[in-house]
Amino acid sequence: MNKILKTLSNVKFIFFWVLMLFLATEIYAIDYPYQKFFPKDSKERALAQQLTDKLDQLYDNNDDNKIFSEILSIKDHFSLLIASEWLQLKSFSGDARYNYYYASSLLRMAFAPNTPEENQKAFKETATTMFFLGKLMILIDGERCKDKNIAYPTIFYELEDGIKGEINNYWKSLSDNEKNKIINNALEIEEKLKGRKPEAWICQRSAESMTRYFETDPNCNNCAEQETEMGKTIIVPTDKIIPQYIDDTEWHKKRIEIRDNFIYKSIKD
Repeated sequence: MNKILKTLSNVKFIFFWVLMLFLATEIYAIDYPYQKFFPKDSKERALAQQLTDKLDQLYDNNDDNKIFSEILSIKDHFSLLIASEWLQLKSFSGDARYNYYYASSLLRMAFAPNTPEENQKAFKETATTMFFLGKLMILIDGERCKDKNIAYPTIFYELEDGIKGEINNYWKSLSDNEKNKIINNALEIEEKLKGRKPEAWICQRSAESMTRYFETDPNCNNCAEQETEMGKTIIVPTDKIIPQYIDDTEWHKKRIEIRDNFIYKSIKD
């Protein structure tokens, strides 16, 4: 997993895991009475405020890549707790990317040194629910786009890279009843978020959006290069393309069809 986290004192360590277990187990109930963590120590309060202010600013700027990079760079338990709390709230925003980010954060907690076994299971279970919820919402929200031929493989690769293997291992260890519970929880949360706004970023990953972009920038002068595990990638700024959406009534029909067929034979499918 990611960089090894620093060890806390015994008192803080126990308090930390109680709070993190609360974050993991309360995720299923959308209307749960959310309890914000207020550090008593003034220095910790200042650090918590500084981190959440930074994440809020990145969120307001729609810079989700930097948000994820910022959270991945966290090395200590306390900051990861604050970031996880922040991600927990954003996982209900309707933007499926934050379900994946929250899943990643919970997996880091599950594999952190000295994590109690019962907490590991809770973190993994919630992370797996968030993983499936993110996948479900992307598939559903993609149907909202008038432009089709969305690059789903690329989207899922970018969001699932680094966590899919651990989710897969955990999934294989579950009974059918446990798997059904996770899928049903994901379906239940998505149902409560059905009034969410369209997600432009999904529609902008379509072949049609790419074509429309090159009509305005045929030489790709505003494109950027990025090194990935697959080699050099050209980043086309399709976020400048304003997406078009189908009628909400038609979308909800497609949404129900996808939900009805949301049964995974294998995490690798």
